[in-house]
Amino acid sequence: MNATQLTRDRRRWLRSLFLSIAKDNTLHCGISSEMYLGGKGVGLSSTGVQSGTPNDWDFATIAERVYCRYAEVWVPKPVRSDQLELHGLALSLFEVRRGDAPKPILAVHAELALNTDDNRSRLKRGPHLHVDWAPDPIPHCHFALNLANLNNVVSSKRALGAALTNLVYLLREDVLPRYNSFFHGTVDWRDE
Repeated sequence: MNATQLTRDRRRWLRSLFLSIAKDNTLHCGISSEMYLGGKGVGLSSTGVQSGTPNDWDFATIAERVYCRYAEVWVPKPVRSDQLELHGLALSLFEVRRGDAPKPILAVHAELALNTDDNRSRLKRGPHLHVDWAPDPIPHCHFALNLANLNNVVSSKRALGAALTNLVYLLREDVLPRYNSFFHGTVDWRDE
């Protein structure tokens, strides 16, 4: 992918993918104006992309008090610096209460640039879950997703995009609605 495709195509795709979980269908996708983890940062925001990096951007979700932060890192390919490759992505959900610091709920990362020689790095290379609300040391643990087809998921942008699409679908259909029910006390979700 070259810089023009990143600017136009990837931003359009990400916005359309995450729009289904954005509150009020308000979502902007931008590229950071400064270096982000050694490359170009792509992220989403409900207030318009401002200065800084995608770590500073977030958007309100369809669940009350739950915000999402999504970021990607794109770096020049070693042999063709005019082409960019995806080095990593991170999706985080956190609860925001007036007057309090955001409280992390969960995160899904894929660290595509990791060396796959050792098994731990191989598992972190693909999408993996961090349960941020759990007590230590659980937030620092990596729960691999797509374990049965890990090599396929990280083999192409298309395959990784399909995994990301499934993740956003799961957030929209299961995770975020449960937060609304929980906050409003309308469902005893423990019986499911």
